[in-house]
Amino acid sequence: MVGGVKIAISTMVFWRWVGYNTIIYLAGLQAIPNELYEAAQIDGATVRQKIQYITIPMLRPIIILTVFTSTIGALQLFTEPLIFIGRSYREEGITVVLYLYREAFTNLSFGPASAAAIVLFIIIIIISSINVFFANRIGR
Repeated sequence: MVGGVKIAISTMVFWRWVGYNTIIYLAGLQAIPNELYEAAQIDGATVRQKIQYITIPMLRPIIILTVFTSTIGALQLFTEPLIFIGRSYREEGITVVLYLYREAFTNLSFGPASAAAIVLFIIIIIISSINVFFANRIGR
């Protein structure tokens, strides 16, 4: 049943984020000028070539945004694992934030909880910095 909890949590998180990401991708797709596709059609490009050489490069900033926001969101999971594993805190579905909560408020071990919070903060800052770097690089 170990895999069952992870699959259930993953499905729940996927379902939560799919609507948000779909709207972001839809806005990105609508921002691509139709003239690019028309010019590619005149040049004899196939559908795969249009996707590879027009759609994906034009959506690159959107792809980077959704990957990084989803990654940061995954690092901050709390509610979904808590719903599935309850207060038993079984190890198969525990996340960093749930570990933090368990150590601080159940075990009253504020030292390890603070250390975990600082490590999580540093990881999120690093990921955010990488995101800003790529966003600035693409913006040029």
